[in-house]
Amino acid sequence: MNDDLPPLVPPFAALAAIYDRAGFADYANRAAARYLAYALENDWAGRRVIDIGCRTGATSWWLAQQGYRVIGADESAALIDLAQKRYATGEWVDGSPPEFVRYTLGALDALSGLVDLALAVDGALHAASSLRELEAVFTAIRRLLDDERLLIFDLETIGGLAASAQSGPLMLYDDARDLTVIARPRFNFETLSRTIHYTIWRRGDAGWERADEQHTARGYPVQAVRTVLERSGFALRALLSPDMQPLDPAREQPARVVFVAQKAPDQA
Repeated sequence: MNDDLPPLVPPFAALAAIYDRAGFADYANRAAARYLAYALENDWAGRRVIDIGCRTGATSWWLAQQGYRVIGADESAALIDLAQKRYATGEWVDGSPPEFVRYTLGALDALSGLVDLALAVDGALHAASSLRELEAVFTAIRRLLDDERLLIFDLETIGGLAASAQSGPLMLYDDARDLTVIARPRFNFETLSRTIHYTIWRRGDAGWERADEQHTARGYPVQAVRTVLERSGFALRALLSPDMQPLDPAREQPARVVFVAQKAPDQA
């Protein structure tokens, strides 16, 4: 990165407050509805859902409004604080509101109770820095799930991450009155990871203020993710495109893959 750039704030310290307004939650909101519909169409039934990487809680709130008991979990204190404050002010409340909790990847088993469906939408599991850490996450999710229940998550492929970093700086949101968000993506072929440097300009009482933060998404081969899933006690039920069509990554070059996995029975 350019040495002239200002110091970084922690991930989501600045983005949290403008996350929904700038459209960051839009993909997750649409995808969660597709994933839930797919589960229902394939004979899933249940009431308890965990939304892993819930961000500002918009998807968790939507799930709760469909009648589910929802835990929204995210590793960002800023995001969880925002989600909890929305509940405190009564925004969107209809029925049983979600419970919002903070977690660290690999420590999901600290949450209590079994759930019927685990969702990790819009690449939430890219935060895992290695296949070993990803396996720890899957193992923890398995302990949360009731017998033979589902885990549905999506990941961008290595090719998808690399392609998304080819465009150079992007103006993600621009309102000349009070908010501008610029993204500078880069892909590292040595670590197979995409880094996005966000610059957020917000106008407050004292004038325009700038904040910079950086997010990294690690890419994994689809077959490696499948192997880690199976080693963690899951059976892979489907590999799908984002529009929920069957996908063969060996023949196609998708930018994103949706994994549908089922908790396998414990070995006798």
